[in-house]
Amino acid sequence: LAVAVGPLVSPVQRSSPATGVHGAEPAPAGTLRGSVTLQQVEDVTGMPPAALLAALGLPPDTPADEPLGRLAARHGIRMREVRAAIAAWSATQAPAPE
Repeated sequence: LAVAVGPLVSPVQRSSPATGVHGAEPAPAGTLRGSVTLQQVEDVTGMPPAALLAALGLPPDTPADEPLGRLAARHGIRMREVRAAIAAWSATQAPAPE
């Protein structure tokens, strides 16, 4: 019996010890899956867990090892809302043009 494990993020990826993801660029928010934890979101996108929790109106004491899918289901949030919050935060982090 073989079990295949898909990547946590795809296709644009960077190296992260927490996710085992490889590549040169941060992953776009739209590629994050429900199995990714709050800490892994930070590792891959740079968005701190506290910022994501605040953007979603969730309790600030939520553990960083909480998977996004479980968190979304418990609080009645769709994964697309989580991805949109990450994308919006990421857009504000872009370097200013020279």
